[in-house]
Amino acid sequence: MLNQKLLNLLFFGIYVLVTVESAHRKYKNSVESAKDEDSIIWHRFNAKDIDNKTIIDYQIRNIPKSLYKKAVNFMVEHYMRDEPISKEMGIINNRTVVKQYREDWLSNLSEGVSVACFKGDTNIIVGVQILNIVTDKTMTICGFDVFSEYDVDIYIDDEGMAVDSAYRGRKIGRELLVARKSICAFYGIRVTSSVFSSMYSISMAIDVGFEFNKHIQYDDIQLYIPEILPYFNCTEIILMSKKYN
Repeated sequence: MLNQKLLNLLFFGIYVLVTVESAHRKYKNSVESAKDEDSIIWHRFNAKDIDNKTIIDYQIRNIPKSLYKKAVNFMVEHYMRDEPISKEMGIINNRTVVKQYREDWLSNLSEGVSVACFKGDTNIIVGVQILNIVTDKTMTICGFDVFSEYDVDIYIDDEGMAVDSAYRGRKIGRELLVARKSICAFYGIRVTSSVFSSMYSISMAIDVGFEFNKHIQYDDIQLYIPEILPYFNCTEIILMSKKYN
């Protein structure tokens, strides 16, 4: 998932239309409510522990301020090293880029929407999903307009998702995507969108009901994100979305 790298998105603005203002008020009130309750459990599931024998409880919860730094460190370690294009570009070895990512992710976390997968009721993080609320209608994703496609004024996207390599094979990434249904419902949002950059993540998204929006191809890269052209052939880049009733 490449939204941070693809677009370096900045989300701001309050619309004057009554319907949009109403949606924004509901979202802002929900965000403040979520921030006040650091232990909201959006989703939980059972899977094997690291010993591959014991079945334990995993909880997907919002990330409290006390764990922001830990969550960012987790993303640097697992997302930057393993996400296909980040890996090919060697981003982890560029101090300037890593610093910028850290700042961006901390800013994202401060919005109070992002979640992590924890082992039970501990603070042991095994997966992180950096989420954003998108309200800027001038923004497209490589030319694709989510707002007009789904007739919405607001939607959720992500700035990266990663799972601890020691805990892979437990469908944690899939469950993080499943959790978006509860998150969207809480904020009164009907659509979530993401850019997926590996066949595994694409298959995972299809499995939980995301639909295809756009296959991001060479011409799109050349127009919108030319800096990754040397690395484009290493992976599939697919924009997908899911609309909830």
